[in-house]
Amino acid sequence: MKKRMKTALAAVLLAAMMLMMTACGNSQEKTYEKATKLLNDGKYAEAAEKFESLGSYEDASQMTMYAKAINEAENGNFEVAFKAFAVLGDYKDCAQLQAYYVAREYEYNEMYEEAIEAYNVNPLFRDSQSRIERCMQGLSEEEKLLLSFNGASAAFIDTTGKVILPILYNCAWNFSESFAPVEKNGKWGYIDITGKEVIPCKYDFTWFFSEGVAYIEKDGKCGYIDMRGKEVIASQYDYIDWSFSEGITCVRKNDKWGYIDITGENVISCQYDYAFNISEGFARVKKDKKWGYIDITGKEVIFCQFDYAEDFSEGVAFVERDDQMGYIDTTGKRVISCKYDDAKCFSEGFACVEKDGKWGYIDANGKELVSAMYDTVENFSGGFACVEKDGKWGYIDTAGKEVIPCQYDDSRSFSEGVATVLKDGKWGYIGTTGEVAIPFVFSKANSFSEGLAYVEIGE
Repeated sequence: MKKRMKTALAAVLLAAMMLMMTACGNSQEKTYEKATKLLNDGKYAEAAEKFESLGSYEDASQMTMYAKAINEAENGNFEVAFKAFAVLGDYKDCAQLQAYYVAREYEYNEMYEEAIEAYNVNPLFRDSQSRIERCMQGLSEEEKLLLSFNGASAAFIDTTGKVILPILYNCAWNFSESFAPVEKNGKWGYIDITGKEVIPCKYDFTWFFSEGVAYIEKDGKCGYIDMRGKEVIASQYDYIDWSFSEGITCVRKNDKWGYIDITGENVISCQYDYAFNISEGFARVKKDKKWGYIDITGKEVIFCQFDYAEDFSEGVAFVERDDQMGYIDTTGKRVISCKYDDAKCFSEGFACVEKDGKWGYIDANGKELVSAMYDTVENFSGGFACVEKDGKWGYIDTAGKEVIPCQYDDSRSFSEGVATVLKDGKWGYIGTTGEVAIPFVFSKANSFSEGLAYVEIGE
């Protein structure tokens, strides 16, 4: 009887102990759940306290350190947090958190470029994307532009300065007919607008596509290829002009000049001492030390009589004979008698002329638009012309007014609404009123063509 009573009592005590242990386990589980919820709600200090109260339950000791580390980081104590994350190693998302808070530390110290780079390691982690956007607001326009290169040292940009196509080649030229010449390891080829190398880099030199073909050099000779990379004019000439004009181009072979068509057929035999491409239906040629003009059939329409001659432009050409300079029309008649020492072709109704070492502009009637006052000048393009005075460059308009003061170290003509200018050793772009269109951050910058310009950063 006593034995049965002891057994029953033991069973009751065991059941009670089991109930107590279950209740204790349930209590710890609930505490763990509460701590986890606090952690997820961003209440890291409270979560750490709850986890710490659980002692050795489950992974409570690791979760305590984990919550404390996040709390330290959120309070700006990054070094303390980093040490804790290092101890935790690959526990949960500690590696990602450490990288995230490295970015947060950069942001806290207003090192926005470094912060953006660090956030971009995992841009979808936590609120990295919104923090990248906030950091971008803290950057200057120059810093934003440089950051957009994303490690590349060269790129094609649009007229807003946005990087459209990073370039991994040694050098490149602008796009023409949707192809751009590029150089790699001393050899040239072509890429398309997507950056794909459509014609391999195997030539000694290449130039822009024009009328569907492009000039190439190979083994010391010149020829032309088409857009498939097929050699349509064999590399056999000592020289070929870099582009076709009105379906023909000038070539040099055995020290004489002539003309071929786009199929490579001879249209004007190699008979001249020098020759240039067709311009407005006429080409200037040199024979027996004198210059004249031929038409597209090879007929000498203005016989070789001048000591020097320029291309026809806007119906007239600049010529020199017996130290007398002036402009002739397409019949050979002198239409503007010049008193200037030098001159250039007409462009947009005006021509550059030099007198006593200074340059100015005249109109189509020979009337002076701008007196000879500049050290160097360029032709009009897009309604503006580059002018240099006392070592600085600016721009004048077609009224002769200096609309953009001479303040730049170098400049180029306007193209597609913007001009490339050099200031304090860096290139940038300005608009037609002189406003900065794209910041001065480039070590090299080409003019725009087909909406894009090739630029380089760094040394």
